Amino acid sequence: MKRICLIFVCLLFLVSCQSSQNKDNRTNSNYGSESNEKEILTKLNQFSFQASEKYFNEVKEDNDAFSPLSFYFNLAMINSMAKNIVSKEIADVLSMSQNDIEIIAEKFKNNKLFYGDEIKESNEGKLEAIEEGFFGLDNSFWINENQSINNKILPKLINTFNANVYKIDFSNQKFLEDYTRNFMKNDKIILPKFDVSSIFTIMNLLSLKDVWSFGDLKESTEDYQFNTISSKMLLGNYEDGKIYEEDDFKSFYINTKNGYILTFILPKNNTSLQDVMSKKTIEKVININYTMSNEKTSYKTRCIFPKFTISNSKSLKKLCQNLGIKEMFLPSTDFLIFNENSSFVHDVIQNIYIEVNKNGIDAGAITYTSFFGNNSQQTEYFDFVVDRSFGFVITDVKANNLLFSGIVQNII
Repeated sequence: MKRICLIFVCLLFLVSCQSSQNKDNRTNSNYGSESNEKEILTKLNQFSFQASEKYFNEVKEDNDAFSPLSFYFNLAMINSMAKNIVSKEIADVLSMSQNDIEIIAEKFKNNKLFYGDEIKESNEGKLEAIEEGFFGLDNSFWINENQSINNKILPKLINTFNANVYKIDFSNQKFLEDYTRNFMKNDKIILPKFDVSSIFTIMNLLSLKDVWSFGDLKESTEDYQFNTISSKMLLGNYEDGKIYEEDDFKSFYINTKNGYILTFILPKNNTSLQDVMSKKTIEKVININYTMSNEKTSYKTRCIFPKFTISNSKSLKKLCQNLGIKEMFLPSTDFLIFNENSSFVHDVIQNIYIEVNKNGIDAGAITYTSFFGNNSQQTEYFDFVVDRSFGFVITDVKANNLLFSGIVQNII
């Protein structure tokens, strides 16, 4: 049984290359040589491979996706405002020093790129630029109204992560929703919902939109078999190279116009998706050189694949704990941002939207972490399901007088 799996993690490596123009502008001695920067970005990918493996170990039947880069920035921001055990656990998982974190943050500063400068005439006769692609990464800090934080720590965090900071009433989140919609470039991703009982939230937004390298793809005229379903497929462009195969998987790729790659991994020989989404395999796949040739033959291959959409919202708390990050979920005074008052992380949530169609890729991730004070009142939600014959009463609120009573044994 064949299944197709999208490696969203590979976008991380390619996005890193997109912002290389920033390095030439640095004069701070903290930013080491080019080889040192490459070593630090390798650490970032190693973390991403490990986090992806542990994430997909928990995924069973549903379509799913994960952004390790967005997850990383949440952990990096938490680490930068923490000390002692909380900081050590995160630093150990990231395998990075604070200086490493600052170098990566600098790498992605102002990384909001628009592609495409083709000009066309609109219906109104005006000349307009065609926006063919977008990549953006945004960090922000959100303070619940009437909460106080350490104002000495916040400026450094804002500067390091090029972050915005807002103080709003968490019970009225229209501004948050508008802020998110404005950045994400699509209205289909699930919007963040800050817990009204939390005192502070950090958030990372990651958005990628790009078209295929040779324009819109054609749809097949014949049906292909996907698992047990017959369906039309998208016919990719012929790319340089040959299918890569090992005993347990095979893979190939398709390019977008502005330098991103969608790589497909197909399990073989009854290998599970969890097995092929291992740290070892993902690292191997994004480093494969497909462009093999010899004197007599050059190779061209195209992907034939289904269009698909993935949309979900998931807690990453268990992933954090599986990675070894546990202390931040317990009340402690290790968070410098809160003037060393006792506080803790309540949850880490990631919302994902990925659409792959004939035009290209539209992908986004929202990762946000909510903090509670030790005295914060948490809200737990339950469902009371009326699933059998029941009795009921109707009373008035003011005097608690019984107005009606009854029983229901059948429903229409």
